[in-house]
Formats: sequence, structure tokens, C-alpha cells
Amino acid sequence: MMNLQPEVASKDCRVCNRRRIKCDRRVPTCSKCEKRGLTCSGYGVLLKWDQGVASRGKLKGRSIPISAGDTPVSVSHLIEVSNSPDENISLSGEQSPGTDPSFSMETRMIPKPLLPSQLQGSDERYLLCHYDRIVASNMTWGDCHENPWRHIIIPLALDSPPLLNAILAFAAKHINAVSLSASRNSTSVMPVACPDRFQQKAVKLLAQEIKEFATERGSRASSDIRKDVSRNHSNAILATMLVLCNVETVWPDSSFWQVHLNAARTVIASSNDSLSFKAPEDSTSEFLEQELFIANTFASTTNFLNFTLHEDFKLNSATSKPSSIFIEFLKLLQMVTSLERQAMTNPEVLANSGVSSSGLRKLFENARSRTLAMDKTFQVSESHDYVHISRTANCFYHAGLIYSYRALLKGEFLDLDLFTEKEVQIRTSKLELFRALGFTETNRPTFAQDLVWPLFIAGTEATQTDEQDLVIAKLKQAMSETGFSNCQHALEFLNAFWQKSNFNKEQENNLDWIAFAREWTGQGRTFLVF
Repeated sequence: MMNLQPEVASKDCRVCNRRRIKCDRRVPTCSKCEKRGLTCSGYGVLLKWDQGVASRGKLKGRSIPISAGDTPVSVSHLIEVSNSPDENISLSGEQSPGTDPSFSMETRMIPKPLLPSQLQGSDERYLLCHYDRIVASNMTWGDCHENPWRHIIIPLALDSPPLLNAILAFAAKHINAVSLSASRNSTSVMPVACPDRFQQKAVKLLAQEIKEFATERGSRASSDIRKDVSRNHSNAILATMLVLCNVETVWPDSSFWQVHLNAARTVIASSNDSLSFKAPEDSTSEFLEQELFIANTFASTTNFLNFTLHEDFKLNSATSKPSSIFIEFLKLLQMVTSLERQAMTNPEVLANSGVSSSGLRKLFENARSRTLAMDKTFQVSESHDYVHISRTANCFYHAGLIYSYRALLKGEFLDLDLFTEKEVQIRTSKLELFRALGFTETNRPTFAQDLVWPLFIAGTEATQTDEQDLVIAKLKQAMSETGFSNCQHALEFLNAFWQKSNFNKEQENNLDWIAFAREWTGQGRTFLVF
């Protein structure tokens, strides 16, 4: 006999639960919400997807209709909702406030079956939530509602298993790094079991993806390959490599970031050689290109191996919107580093370059002006104020000047007057840099991440104990706040440099930190200040 009993849910809907009334559990929506004119959220897992289903492609900006048989997912950034519907899961296990409205411009309903199979489990969704809310905000120079580490990488990952596993690995390792720090402070943060499984799977899937991509492109004429499909494939591969590179910065005992960084450069080069890597208004490719440029620039300032020498990766000047508010400074740092490397094999390069202290100062003054002007149009969140941008710009200005003077204005190429001018400028910039660093905040993740490179340069000039203590304290605080411990090796380098400098002073011989770093990294002790 046919069962005529109406189908009912096994638990109350979330709206009735929130209103603290008894729900009739009618499927697909309860009648009490319907009578009150309320939108019943249903009974399944609720997820929230910002800015539509996808950031690119045919589904850009669109929501997906929900049929009566689909379990709806909405609200709360890929967090599985418990029996307490108003409770968002925080890293510490405590109740956290709702998502900042500036990051939730639109709410889209997505059928649960459309999520990748790997996100059907609550552990994986929790990791993706952690990446979304914590890691992504730490990856940008000022978190905002258009943070590309959130709004480009996550949609791209839903179509790319290697990238999805990479960001799950990123989140898992970050949680464990924070839990280790929290345990020392007697706070409760639960670590993730076997975080390496996601990273190992990402690397394995990435190798397969690269092989398949290369085979497809090798067996078919370029004219037969849809450029948008090839470009999306390249974007996913490059994004996976960049995420894996950043995964290696969570713990201080890894140097595999070099492998992923080199691989990412190769992808850019091969994509540019065969198919157009970037189409007009291709924001994904532009973002990935800039992130590779940023990582490569910082890596090159402290490492002197072949991966920074055999070819300079230069940022395409046609990019429409910078992903870093300090990109103008980074362009100058790349130029300075490139000249310094060329001069190692051909000293005449510096003599013929026309570089002078006044010329460098003018370049960095222009970069600071453009940075401060850029802030007026850069969409930053309320927590990222103009005062911090201004102070950080001053830190980059003076740190960049010091680095440039040390790298390009070598004593053997200067007469006494120019050498004296250089040393006066370095002392002035050092004083201003420490003054700016004294006022900048490293006790907030949004701010701390911006200051590690200026802090490192300050450390190379720190000759007094109080100066060295300030650098150590702020670098440690930055690592603690962000959960990225890669600067630990930079601290080891600075301590060795300070000891050697003290010895050289007794011998009345000044020590050049760049020469010392070249010797240090030549022994396999690489470090990344990023």
C-alpha cells in the first residue's frame, strides 16, 4: 500500500530554531515560515558563497536555481552549521561574530551536489572555511571584499582538484602552526591530524595535470586548442604552484618553496611561448602573474642561487589593477636586485648604469607618492586604515633606499665624497626606518605581514642591542600573529650576521650583509623574507 504520510525532516529548520518555536518540519520548507512570510532556510547543511557561483566563465555573477529535490546550501562561508544555528566556528573553538558584511555582498544558493566530492566531508569544509576566513586575509596586503586569494583562488579550486588539495593543505598546516603557538599560550586550538596528506595529494595530482596538459598541447595544433580552456588550465596549474610555495612558508624547516617558485616561473614562460597566457581583462592571470612577481622579487633579495639569476621575471606593465598596494616599491627592488646580480659577473654594469644616490632617492620618492595615491582607490576594509598604509610606505621607502645603496653603491666604485654621501643617507634612512617601525603595528595579522621585509633590512643595519631586540621582537610577533614561521631562518641569519659584524668591528673591518648572505646561502642555508 502506498505510504500517504507526509515527508518530514528529522530536525527543526534553522529559522524556527532561531525563533525558539516548534517547527512542523514540513519538506521542503516549513509552513510556519511560510505563514510568517519568512524565507525558510531548510534542514540541510548551510553554506555561503560570496559574489555568486564563480568569478569567471559562463557562470560569472550568476546563481544556480534550486530544484525541490536539491539540498540548499547558503550562509556562513562553507561552515557546517551545528544544532546551534547562530554559532560560527572559530579557530579557537569559541563563538565568533558573523562574517564582515563587506565580505558578503551577495548571498547565492548552491545545491550541495554541485560541490566537489572532497568537500562533502565536514573536516574538508572546515579547512576551506579556515582558508577563506583566516589564511586568505593574511595573504593580501590589506584584506578587502575583493581579496583575490578568496574570490579568485577558491572558485578556481572548485574546478581543480590539485588546487583544492593545495589550499586544504595550506589551511591544515596553518591551523597546526597556530595551535602550536596557542599551546604555548595555554589557549585551546585543536590541530589537524595528518596535514601532509592534502599536500601529498596536491603534488601527485599536480604532476598528473601537468603531464596531461603537456601531452594535449603536444599532440594538437595550437589552432585546435581553445585558448580560454588552455589559459584556465594554465591558471589552475600556476595557482597550485603558488599556493604550494606559500604552504612551505608556514613551517621554518622547509626549503621546497624554491622548487614550486621555479616551477611557477616555468609555467609562465611556457604559456607565453605557445599560447597567449593572458587575455584582455583576464583578472585571474593578472593576479597570478603579480603574485609570482612579488614572491620572486622578495626571494631574489636574500637568495643568490641560479633560480634568481638565469632569467629575470618582470611584471607586465599592462596589468590593470595591482594585487599589492606596495607594487611600485617591488618594481624598484626587482630592478636593483637585477643590477646587483649582473654586476657580480660584469662589474662594468654598475659603472655604466648611471646609478647615483640622488637618482635612487628620486625613484623611491616617486614610488612612495604613487603608493599613497593608490591607497585612495584601493578598496581596503575598515580595519586597514590610512595611517598604517602611510607608515608602511615610509618603511618600504627607507628600507628600499638602504637596500639599494648597499647593493649598487659599492665602496670600490665611489670616491670619498660619494662614499660619504652614501653613508650619510644610509644613517638618515636607518633612523627614519626605526622610527617608523616603532610606531607600526605587528600585533594584528593584517598589518604584521606587510612589515617583515622592512624589518629584515632594519636588522641588517642594527648595530645596537636595543635595535636588534626591536627587530627580533617584531619579527617574532609578526610570525605569531600570521601563523607563518619562514622568518625564523631570517632571524638565524641576522644573529649570525650580528656576531660576525661584532668580530669584524674588532678587526676594524665593516661587514657587507649582501656578501655575507651570498656566502650563507651558498652553503645551502636559504631563507625567504616574505
